[in-house]
Amino acid sequence: MPVVTGVQLRYSKTLWFDPAGTEPDEGDLVVVKTSRGEELGRVRKTPFELEDPAFDKDLKPVLRIANERDLNYQLELGEKEKDAMPVFYELIEKYELAMRPVDIEYLISGDKIVFYFSADERVDFRELVHELSSHFQSRIDMRQVGVRDEARMIGGLSHCGEQLCCARLGGEFAPVSIKMAKDQGLPLNPTKISGLCGRLMCCLRYEVDAYNDFNGRAPRKGAFVEVSDGSRGKVSDLDAVREMVSLRFPREDMPDETLTVKLCDMHCEKSGKQCRCTVDSAMLDDVRTQSQNRSSTLLVGNARFLDAAAKPEGDGAGAGAAAGAGRETREAPARGEGRREGRREGRKEGRRESRRGSGSGSGSGSARGAGTGAARGAGSGAGSGAGSGAAGAGGAGKENDRRPRRQRRRRPQGGQAASAPDGAPRSGAKPRSAQSESRSAAPLKDDRVPRRRHR
Repeated sequence: MPVVTGVQLRYSKTLWFDPAGTEPDEGDLVVVKTSRGEELGRVRKTPFELEDPAFDKDLKPVLRIANERDLNYQLELGEKEKDAMPVFYELIEKYELAMRPVDIEYLISGDKIVFYFSADERVDFRELVHELSSHFQSRIDMRQVGVRDEARMIGGLSHCGEQLCCARLGGEFAPVSIKMAKDQGLPLNPTKISGLCGRLMCCLRYEVDAYNDFNGRAPRKGAFVEVSDGSRGKVSDLDAVREMVSLRFPREDMPDETLTVKLCDMHCEKSGKQCRCTVDSAMLDDVRTQSQNRSSTLLVGNARFLDAAAKPEGDGAGAGAAAGAGRETREAPARGEGRREGRREGRKEGRRESRRGSGSGSGSGSARGAGTGAARGAGSGAGSGAGSGAAGAGGAGKENDRRPRRQRRRRPQGGQAASAPDGAPRSGAKPRSAQSESRSAAPLKDDRVPRRRHR
């Protein structure tokens, strides 16, 4: 019987080669002879005796185990492959070919370059091969690959977040049918069960055996399960990954109760389409108690979380801050109280003076507000009271001025003199009689701003 060793090339499955006297270990790089020339491969299975007397094929030999020179040369070829890819793209655009470049492989013999591409239809690349051969001064081999091989060469991450099965596991592509997705209970949505290549995902084929084994031992969805106490539960859901079965029990005047039990805790007898499954009531009571404990623990945890979120952060720090704030308030009561009292009294005095209708209401209110603020508070309180009193007097004066708008606008700009707080006229101000005479003699100036009429 022949002795063979398993070697995997760059883009191929594990192939059998003749060790030819070499003894490579698993994972070693070896140089083998193929129909394309000398190639570098990795040993996947150490030499062993093949137990197949009918095997009479001529195997290609393993030339040598890769040495340091072969490894360095392979690194140089990798750099050449990166530099050759832009040239491949440019020539495809030059000849306007409907093809997509996938990868470039330099054989370790150095006399041949393999260009991989994918295309939807047959492509005439004779001129492209001639151009590539003259540019690289080497033999050119064009290989068209399918969409699955393209995904394997390029690589990437699938929907699950793991590396693509075709790139990680390798091997030959086996057919994948839509029935495999149905057996696994997956939604029949092409975007959900298709991979990056646009075909059905390879993992459907890898996992269908486990689902078929579970479905052969578990009750069907919608079937009834007999309980030892005489009640019946309906199968509402199946979890093949954890091998769990969900049972729903109807209750009067209450929502239905759903319990999840392990398949190994049930006794199921299946004969064709007939299914007779039973479960122990004591085991269901234990499951019910555990479910209630989990629910109560979850509720208590949520309540504690809400209580912690409602409390102020850092009880000690908050108490210290509150104590400090109270101490600061006790140490300086006059400043804050004086400001508030001064503002309040200033506003009151301003309103009183404005009600009297005299032009000196603003000044009197501000003066009295200042005095009240100074009497009740500190110096800062007096200043605040004075300002607030003046503002309050001005605002109140405008509110109590009930004269028509036309008369207010016809008021001369500099004709009215303000009086001092003590009632004495200011220096340079005219008496009221002179003011009335000048106002009657001088023509009124209309300083109104024309309104814009809205259409």
